[in-house]
Amino acid sequence: MTYCIIVRGPLGVGETTIAKRIAERTGRKYVSVDEILRRNNLDNVKDGNIPLRNFIRANEIIAKKYPGKPLIIDGNFYYVCIDRDKKRKLSYGKESASAVYKLVFKFDHGTVINAENKNPEKVAEKILTLLKK
Repeated sequence: MTYCIIVRGPLGVGETTIAKRIAERTGRKYVSVDEILRRNNLDNVKDGNIPLRNFIRANEIIAKKYPGKPLIIDGNFYYVCIDRDKKRKLSYGKESASAVYKLVFKFDHGTVINAENKNPEKVAEKILTLLKK
């Protein structure tokens, strides 16, 4: 069975580092949702939100590009964390952070891992341990 792992979390907590580490350790392809949205001009905010159809389109692009492939997806689903975002090289801004947060906050599938006070390496190791089960 082929399955994908989606790593998501608040801005700046290390989900990209975690996703890349897991991809390296498992030999899976790393895919950034942010990059797919950006490359396809789907990251625009309308009426305070990034439209759901843009995320659906991003998923379609990923599925078409990597059919049946096991992927590690850097979901980059934003929590309103404006101060942290301002310090990033590539700041997404309050509007983008709020928009995506509104859209994905209801997501309730998968395994939640509390990454508070843990570096990305420790979180990646925890995920890798769960994969072995």
